[in-house]
Amino acid sequence: MRLFDGLSSFPLLLVQVTRFSCGSVCLGFAQHHHVADGASWLHFNNSWARLAKGLELDVYPVHDRANYLAPRDPPLVKFRHFEYEPSLPSLLPFKGLSSEMVTTTECTFKLTKDQMDTIKLQATSQEVTDYKLKKKGDVTCKPLWYGASKIHEAISKLNDIEYLISAIDCVESHPDLTTIIRGPHSSVCPNLTITSWTRLPCYEWGGPKFIGINGLKYDGQTYITLSSDADGRYIVVVALFTPHIGLFEKYFYNFYMIRELLHQKFKNSSI
Repeated sequence: MRLFDGLSSFPLLLVQVTRFSCGSVCLGFAQHHHVADGASWLHFNNSWARLAKGLELDVYPVHDRANYLAPRDPPLVKFRHFEYEPSLPSLLPFKGLSSEMVTTTECTFKLTKDQMDTIKLQATSQEVTDYKLKKKGDVTCKPLWYGASKIHEAISKLNDIEYLISAIDCVESHPDLTTIIRGPHSSVCPNLTITSWTRLPCYEWGGPKFIGINGLKYDGQTYITLSSDADGRYIVVVALFTPHIGLFEKYFYNFYMIRELLHQKFKNSSI
């Protein structure tokens, strides 16, 4: 494949059927990420599965791009779109006088069902106000439920059609689209890119035996998946500059100290 043959040289979808001597069949997919995200591709795969079973589709495709994806004339940006604003400048760990390149380490952190229940309690209860990091900024100085509410607020905007139309107009009116492309610079410290696979519809073909990440390339890339054992565990895979791993793990599991504070507070309030 030559690099400059245009879009036609890049396959949008590759499908491979492998038949095994035991009679089993494996169906493999490779999809171009610029066409759709993971949820959209899985919806495509699941729709194919339903048609193969003779079932009706839950949602039929819509090809009227002009009505749904075309910007307004003139563009009207009604909201502030943080997703298209520049990322914070990169901050590399201090290496002293050494000219050695800073390495990146990929780590996996596991959360049991009990640990997840503790986090969910702290993320949804406004009673959790005891534990605060003594740093500037609302997210670090306020309880966990505040940070969780801001994330929920941002995600909820994706259900607002006016916000989505405004986003299209924002892209249309941008003078240089290369400056809003997401890449390594948008995840490198102090930035963090988090992708959750916990609600991807992977089950139309049957329950998956394994869901995992095929290697992380850049600092700050983070993926969240469910355990394949269906035991309620969550798996967090993150790539960080090696000097940051120790502190990240310390703060990542720090919610246990918060839980003890919670229990003590409730115990005192019941006396």
